[in-house]
Amino acid sequence: MATRKLNEDDALVIRAYANGNMNCNTAAKLSHFSKTAIYDHLDKVHILTGKNPRNFYELQELLQMFEKGDS
Repeated sequence: MATRKLNEDDALVIRAYANGNMNCNTAAKLSHFSKTAIYDHLDKVHILTGKNPRNFYELQELLQMFEKGDS
């Protein structure tokens, strides 16, 4: 697994993606990122954590991880 950790922007994107019903366009509107940046952050989170935020159940696990501060 990569040595880089997730940052606050990654957490913001994951929360916006969840609040936007897993829709990248809505997540972009809810955050200060472009739609392309949303895709890039989702890919980064998947690579670094092994959890795919595009999967509902894995998105829930990621949200719980951010709540605990395990990122």
